[in-house]
Amino acid sequence: EFKDPVKRQARKEALQLEKLQKQQAALLEMQAKDENVENPANAENGKAAEVADAPAKDENADDNKDDAMEVIKDEKDEKPEEKKDEKDEKKETSEENGPDKTAKAEEVVEDDPMAVLEEQLAQREKYDVFAIEEILDSNGEGEPLFSNFAFEDWALLSLRFELHLVVHAFQRDCRDPDRTGFPPEHLPYYYNKYFRKNLNPKNYGANNVEELIELVRDTLIVCDKTLESTITDDLETNEVFVKLAEEERRDRKRRIEGGDPKAPLRFSRAPPTDMVLA
Repeated sequence: EFKDPVKRQARKEALQLEKLQKQQAALLEMQAKDENVENPANAENGKAAEVADAPAKDENADDNKDDAMEVIKDEKDEKPEEKKDEKDEKKETSEENGPDKTAKAEEVVEDDPMAVLEEQLAQREKYDVFAIEEILDSNGEGEPLFSNFAFEDWALLSLRFELHLVVHAFQRDCRDPDRTGFPPEHLPYYYNKYFRKNLNPKNYGANNVEELIELVRDTLIVCDKTLESTITDDLETNEVFVKLAEEERRDRKRRIEGGDPKAPLRFSRAPPTDMVLA
């Protein structure tokens, strides 16, 4: 069996050469017959030579037939193997690439637009708010840091700023280094004194002043029963209050998604938002 392609090709070329030789022999034989017709003596000698060579020709014919059958058999044996190899290659290719590509195509088709939007928002919120230099262009594409604020976020932003001013205004007017603040229960009084309006914790979903302070714990703290501000009074800009509000909004969103029942804000009504940051 000639399974080697090189040997098989060589065998085919040998058969073709042998075929050409037979054709040449046939032509010579025809020429000889023509000569025998002209010369009967040569015809008798030719027949005698053919009788003598007949066994050898029969043997050669049998050998050629056997070789041709072997080549055909090799080709038949090789074709199933080649088909098998092609099937194996296609199977391997589909195993390597097919499932992944099919899965990706299914994911693209089955993607929910809302899920894609939520994923994009989550990716956009991964940056550190306090590392942002320009709150009006938080992502380099002109999007402000407060683009996702709801009215509760704006209300708490104003509350942070107002309570920060109340505490520092008290320290300035008191002029007593030993009194850095006032008790939390005095907050509504001083708030009304400086802003000429009442501070109602229930507007912010709080039952008392302590719960109201807890909503802006990143700006106000109670230290030794005294209310103090965590932010200095010599700020160059008020952008820190926007960043604090955005950081708190993200943290609240994570807690809501985690199932924290205390995370959602429960404002009884929209608090006044007439306070404008200077």
